[in-house]
Amino acid sequence: PGEDGRLKADAKTIAAAGFFSVFTPGGVSGSATLDGTLNGLGVLCVYCTASQAKSFYDRTKGFNFGLYPTAREYYGHVAEYAGKRLVGGGRKAKWAGINVPTDLRTLPRKFGLIWVNAVSGTVDPGAQEERDYFINTLLPRYGITGVVDASYNYDVTQGPTTAQTVIAKMNAEHVTTIIQIADPITPLFFTREATKEQYNPEWLITGTLLTDTTFWGRTYDQQQWAHAFGFSPLMVGWQNYEVSLGYYEYHYICPLVYAAADCAPGKETVASNVSRIGPSLLAIGISGAGPTLTPQTFAKGMYAYPPTGGTPSLPLLAFTPDSPTAIKDMTEI
Repeated sequence: PGEDGRLKADAKTIAAAGFFSVFTPGGVSGSATLDGTLNGLGVLCVYCTASQAKSFYDRTKGFNFGLYPTAREYYGHVAEYAGKRLVGGGRKAKWAGINVPTDLRTLPRKFGLIWVNAVSGTVDPGAQEERDYFINTLLPRYGITGVVDASYNYDVTQGPTTAQTVIAKMNAEHVTTIIQIADPITPLFFTREATKEQYNPEWLITGTLLTDTTFWGRTYDQQQWAHAFGFSPLMVGWQNYEVSLGYYEYHYICPLVYAAADCAPGKETVASNVSRIGPSLLAIGISGAGPTLTPQTFAKGMYAYPPTGGTPSLPLLAFTPDSPTAIKDMTEI
């Protein structure tokens, strides 16, 4: 509650200063409170928080634009992937590990959903909204029922305790395939606990919050992550980083701002391709707005952006009033 109050105060300060838009240069803000308050005060937020519930985007329509899919889009991809690729036709959980006494590899898939519903004790009603829509509306379209459900509060200090409770439940109910709508850190505790319990299910990668990246994958228990597969909204990375736009832009702009020694190759780091996302999205709206820039013309410019990409090296990008986040497809990993 105290943090929410500070964030709302920050938003009011920004709005009172007359800023047109906020964007984040180093990754998403992670705060629906900050972004929603800004939007309610007439300030745009571009590449701010990520993957919120449908109700959030309905409430902030025309004022909030991002990159990563909405929570409902993630859940929609999970339901379709599970329904078309993982169940029916005699399919078994063949990517699970060896489990004694029950060999999960011989069983039809039984899904377990682990999802974050709170951060440091502050419950997110939108998380519950999307979980309910997934369980009650999306999965039944593919005849999937009986999902074992476990929510958790994101608090790293409680990670081992949380993992004990959640994984024990999945193990006891013979879940073959775990779906995580999770933060990038807590799966470290979930996977360690699974190995501790000699429980080796399949892990369905959903692409939420960087859980699909090599960096975070290396931090998870490798006995478990050997049984991970699924899909990702991210592009395939560069074999030669020097050909990326982030690298080029950094070395074009850096000498205009900093000393030459600060602009040598290697100074940019791989984060330059993350840092460029906010300014890039902002540029789309500004250039599409035409000669008169207002929040309304900015939004029209975003919606008019022609669908672009649709390949492993560039996901399909487009914006609509109901889906104001850019990435519209996934690739199997």
